[in-house]
Amino acid sequence: MIRRILLDNSSYSLRNMGDVAMLQVAAARLAKRFPNAIIHCLTADPQRLARLVPQARPVSCEGVRQWALTPILEGCPLPVMVHDRLYHRLETARRRGSSFIQTILGLLLGTRGEDDAPMRAYLSAVRDADLVVGTGGGYLTDPFEHQARMVLGTLAMAQSMNKLTAMVGQGVGPLRNSTLREYGAAVMNRLDLLTLRESASSQPLLDEMGVKSPYFDTTGDDAIEAVHRVRNDRMSNGIGVNLRVAGYAGALADQLHVFKTVLAERSTQLHAPLIPLPIALQAEDSDVSSIAQLMDADNWPTPDTPQEVMERVGQCRVVMTGSYHAAIFALSQGVPVVGIVASEYYTAKMRGIAGQFPGGCLIVPADQPDLAGRLHRAIESQWNAAPNLRQPLLESAGRQIELGRRAYDHLATLQPNHPAPAHRRGVWAKLFAERE
Repeated sequence: MIRRILLDNSSYSLRNMGDVAMLQVAAARLAKRFPNAIIHCLTADPQRLARLVPQARPVSCEGVRQWALTPILEGCPLPVMVHDRLYHRLETARRRGSSFIQTILGLLLGTRGEDDAPMRAYLSAVRDADLVVGTGGGYLTDPFEHQARMVLGTLAMAQSMNKLTAMVGQGVGPLRNSTLREYGAAVMNRLDLLTLRESASSQPLLDEMGVKSPYFDTTGDDAIEAVHRVRNDRMSNGIGVNLRVAGYAGALADQLHVFKTVLAERSTQLHAPLIPLPIALQAEDSDVSSIAQLMDADNWPTPDTPQEVMERVGQCRVVMTGSYHAAIFALSQGVPVVGIVASEYYTAKMRGIAGQFPGGCLIVPADQPDLAGRLHRAIESQWNAAPNLRQPLLESAGRQIELGRRAYDHLATLQPNHPAPAHRRGVWAKLFAERE
């Protein structure tokens, strides 16, 4: 019986509305299938977690940072060959949750004046769990290496303890970092469940990496279920607006005046109000500030929950977005999208969405000539196509919801502490063998 579940996730601050929506659906699906289980979740904001994900109890994400990212040999004056060999052995021990490494890190943190209580609580949560789940996200990529290492580290440790492990609703890549690719493939090949949110971009990369998890499927984004549930049954007439200005999104800041002009013109021509759809609320990549430069958003308070953004999307006939989850929130309600891309990362994301919702996402690269003209035409095209696209998009959403539910049903058939199958033996048995 599954008695304890630990959730790792892509937004510890719970300030990204897409990440929160995925986490909410994952927690709800798990709670339904394991009604007697205690669910813990890594977070930086316990109060916000209690309000947004009431099924889960908090575990400080500071603990995983202390465990996964604290350097062990930094500053040690060792010969290169000795350093490299020792480093490999210590990192292998770290991946399996060695109590020896815990002691070393506790001492190192103490020299910095840090309390190691969060690390101890985190390690206890992993050791006590029967099932460890990495919830949906796009963190298995070069721009988010630290987050990827933390989530993979939690799963690798759980696997070394023969826990059930899963990753759901994943978007993978671009990923060129050879060490991270190797680490990711090793962990994903030992998962009991791996589901992708799209196959157009992620599947070829995982094939290249040699990932062949025992239960492996493309089920769509977990957030689709939450969006579909609150969809507006009538077509509206607004134009939804989102733009992500961040390093990983590409150089969009210099094009803001183009987006602002086109949106204002289209709003006037179509008699369509502009509706702000912020997804990222954290300071480092806030959509709120970029949207404010595109339109007058003074009368629109900053949303505090994913459901508030979803309800705004229900007022739209078309959505222009540079954010992945603004697109998901729209398409899952039958609202077509104009997807703005200016980086390899977001091109992969939008191509993936276009594959999951055929005809629903027109991609507009921001780094090609005549951006204004192409954007004008794309908005007009999706506006005119909206009536005919609505039902097919809703049906695509429904199919993905059903696939996601089936994947979680598979988890409910598994038993904790089961003997390690063949794919967990051999080199992996040696790598994660206990040598306390």
